[in-house]
Amino acid sequence: MINEKRLIEIFLKLIAINSPSKNERQLVDYLTAYLQNLNLTVSEDKTGEKIGGNSGNLLCQIPATDASLLPVAFFAHLDTVKDTAKLKIKLSEDLITTDGSTILGADDKVGVAIMLELAHQCQEQNLKHGGIELIFTVAEESGLEGAKQLDIEALNAKVGFVLDSGDQIGSYVVQGPTEYEIIIEVYGKAAHAGVEPEKGLNAIYLAAQALTSLPMGRIDELTTFNVGTIEGGETTNIVPVYVKLQGELRSLNEKRAETYVQQLKQLFEAKIQELGGRSRFTYNKIYSAFDVSRHETIHKIMSKAAQGIGIVAHGVSRGGGSDANILNAKGLPTINLGLGMEEEHTSKEKIAIGNLLKGAKLVVAIIQTLSQFKK
Repeated sequence: MINEKRLIEIFLKLIAINSPSKNERQLVDYLTAYLQNLNLTVSEDKTGEKIGGNSGNLLCQIPATDASLLPVAFFAHLDTVKDTAKLKIKLSEDLITTDGSTILGADDKVGVAIMLELAHQCQEQNLKHGGIELIFTVAEESGLEGAKQLDIEALNAKVGFVLDSGDQIGSYVVQGPTEYEIIIEVYGKAAHAGVEPEKGLNAIYLAAQALTSLPMGRIDELTTFNVGTIEGGETTNIVPVYVKLQGELRSLNEKRAETYVQQLKQLFEAKIQELGGRSRFTYNKIYSAFDVSRHETIHKIMSKAAQGIGIVAHGVSRGGGSDANILNAKGLPTINLGLGMEEEHTSKEKIAIGNLLKGAKLVVAIIQTLSQFKK
């Protein structure tokens, strides 16, 4: 019953609108007009002003047809991880991708497109429901900033579905990690590299030596650590006095993450001190882990909805963060649905048209399933 032609057209229009993090204004305006044309109530919060962006989160209310039923919220983020101003779409019979010069923006405009199609389906099929809230967040890619600013108390929903996972259709993320941002600064001593290097202390060398004392990559079955950027030095004939490294630690176990961060700090600082240098190791929790693997209502909804479209639902753990981390921390039981996007955040990003259609069918099936659940 999904209007495949319309769904594809919606998605193509969305990805054609450039919306990097904190610059979602054009897309917010487009969605506002689109939803208002469906005679739906739309509001925008003040998130943009708080995070240095040009727009806020968008909230659309689809009034309940039966107030005794469980109200629900769907979430998708409007920003893309990179600029898509030069996007060139390649459309085949069964696949949507780019010419390889930019990302596609399927993450997360697949989710946005499906939510707009859901709005149409509610009207065209007269779907029975206890109230649906469509929330489009901003600045997800820059640290879940939009979700962090969202006023959860203003929502009626008792359960939430984030449409933002690259896993296959039918999978849903029930466990996500804690993430710590880590910044390491190393201080050495400057000297002329060609005349008297003995008087210097190379900060880059110190950092490299200290890094070899740390575990890297997958630390254990629940935890990962990565140093992703390094910057420092002035020119090749000066022994570098300063270097800065940035990394992250993630773990599905909150306490384990805290323990590892402390251990990494101690190991790094001890090695730098041993080599005669100085360091500053700082960290900040970006978001907390969540685990709704034992939430029976969510599992029942997903099982019945998936069965209704001929697929099998299965809960998974995932090492990536999403708005679901923030929403669960704020008290709204929320899972992240697999939408079948592939190679997100790369120039090879793509979405199969079959997955776009199947994802929309699943979301409609969730609404149909919820008609069996009272508040």
